[in-house]
Amino acid sequence: MTLFHFFNCAILTFGPHAVYYSATPLSEYDTLGTSVKAAVVYLATALVKLVCLATFLQVSETEVFDPYQEALKAMIGFIDVAGLYYALAQLTHRNISQNHKFQAVGLGWAFADSVLHRLAPLWVGARGLEFTWDYVLQGLEANANLVFTISLAALGSLMWLRKNKPKSLIPIIYTCAVIIATMPSITSYLKRVNGWHFPKIVGFELATSLVMAFISCQLFILCQRPSLYLLIKKTHQSYPWNWPVLGMLPGILLRLQRIYDYSVEFLENSNMTFQFKGPWFVGMDILATADPTNIHYIMSSNFSNYIKGPIFHEIFEAFGDGIINTDAELWRGWRNASQLIFNHQRFMFDITFIFLTGTDPRSLSIEMPEIEFAKALDDVGDVIVYRHITPRFVWKLQKWIGIGTEKKMSKANATLDRVCEKLIAAKREELRSQGIIDNANGDSEDLLTSHIMLDATKYELLNPNDDKFLRDFTVSFMAAGRDSTSSALTWFFWNLTENPNVLSKILQEINTNLPRTGSDQDMSSYLNKLVYLHGALNESMRLYPPIPFERKSPLKDDVLPSGHKVKSNLNIMIFIYAMGRMKTIWGEDAMEFKPERWISETGGLRHEPSYKFFSFNAGPRTCLGKNLAMNLMKTVIVEILQNYEIKIVSGQKIEAKPGLVLHMKHGLKVTMTMKCSSLE
Repeated sequence: MTLFHFFNCAILTFGPHAVYYSATPLSEYDTLGTSVKAAVVYLATALVKLVCLATFLQVSETEVFDPYQEALKAMIGFIDVAGLYYALAQLTHRNISQNHKFQAVGLGWAFADSVLHRLAPLWVGARGLEFTWDYVLQGLEANANLVFTISLAALGSLMWLRKNKPKSLIPIIYTCAVIIATMPSITSYLKRVNGWHFPKIVGFELATSLVMAFISCQLFILCQRPSLYLLIKKTHQSYPWNWPVLGMLPGILLRLQRIYDYSVEFLENSNMTFQFKGPWFVGMDILATADPTNIHYIMSSNFSNYIKGPIFHEIFEAFGDGIINTDAELWRGWRNASQLIFNHQRFMFDITFIFLTGTDPRSLSIEMPEIEFAKALDDVGDVIVYRHITPRFVWKLQKWIGIGTEKKMSKANATLDRVCEKLIAAKREELRSQGIIDNANGDSEDLLTSHIMLDATKYELLNPNDDKFLRDFTVSFMAAGRDSTSSALTWFFWNLTENPNVLSKILQEINTNLPRTGSDQDMSSYLNKLVYLHGALNESMRLYPPIPFERKSPLKDDVLPSGHKVKSNLNIMIFIYAMGRMKTIWGEDAMEFKPERWISETGGLRHEPSYKFFSFNAGPRTCLGKNLAMNLMKTVIVEILQNYEIKIVSGQKIEAKPGLVLHMKHGLKVTMTMKCSSLE
């Protein structure tokens, strides 16, 4: 132990000496003297820690977490902070700038501390440790602790040396310092209470150290360059601040719960196209656009250059190689072989599940059971949103370790795989028992049977004999079939209750053009007469599009009609929600719910191009089930409005939930009263 201390004293002496002598006007004598003093303080601090540990802490062979002992460890850990403060504030030469104080003492202290406590196994090498995975993990842990200590040194220099730092940053600086100082207690808690093994502990330390390094570096830059901080504060309030290191990500995270409305603000003030800067070196830069000319160019004019891409496939991994994830020929095969069906969420889940598999999950039964397949899809959607706002290496590390949202994704994927495997096996067995071997046309009462018996000669890239093909089809179809239309119907009924005059006009149109429920006539033949209802549905989906954004990646560098240059590694985000609220597109009354904007002067339905009204996508990827979905929604609306009076339960907070689908965060609670005429 003593040998290690003397070794680190030499390191500590040499480091500050090199910095002082090369970067300051001090003489070599003054430089060496100051460095030696810092080394003595470091040695004294280390000895005080050892004495405290030996005196107050008991050695326990059990794995039981003792809060009292861990609190003592955390307090003893602050001895390092006290020693660092003394070295920074008292020992350095009075003519040395604050920056050089940090460089000389802070970095030297951090390096020496890391060598003393963590890098010894690496220094000893093969003579001291056999080269095993434990050796590698200790090396990784050493790097994490080195980052922690340097971050603490940077924060310490800001706490005690920087007198004119912005007051709004002080709580952040002290909070980060406390987190770093208590990391040993945190990891001990995770090990003893949660049962984490050493590899998972190391992964957690690496991830946390990188986050702390990002924040510390950002704070250090802002405090060293007050002009940069003032520039950030002067940024247009509608735009997220472009912070050092972290880019605009903090501003997005702070506004995540209202991200859709926030996108309206910054796109309205940036001529409908905005360059989002992500954290440095992680490839998160995004070009956000709601410009119809750009959208028409991306989705139609130059469609072949803008694809989902491999990163999209990684983020949406739960959908496998289904139609949602694929491009080019495989996507065309899916499109030609698939049809889409939609409806209201639990009602929609049952309808789609029956149409897909021929089985009724009964999610609308009186007890309203939780269907594990539906919950798994909800969890997948939550994790996909998290992946969009998290650096790729972070969520990939979480996935490798199996923690956080990635643990939820793994469980959801396992549920989807298990349920699909059971359904596919049961359907194959049913077909075998019925003696059905082949169906060249793929015609069947349910889509799963249709795809099992798909004629593979017509679709070379689709393999109906592969259970993974059927699994990806099932998951993609269920995700598309239940969520989007359920969202559209929820927002539509809420808009009706908020606009009684619109409800009156729809009821009048229904009563004029449609027969009462129970008529022998086919109601589908009358749906095209409901022009005002169609306009009200479009208006609701303009303001509350079921899918609020679309992501694209260019294959080659390009220039958009707006003049923005896009590189092949740049992600493009089409903000459908914001596009429906742009005053430059829809006029000054863009925020108003006005079905009349969809009615022509002659009383017919006014057509708007798909790159302006994007609810059903645009170009070659336009939704195949658009007309079917509209007719199904109109049928549900008519049946409900003809038979029930709907009232919203008062006191609800209506807001959108960030996600792949624009659901209401707290759902929509209503009371439904059967009309007297329906009881006759």
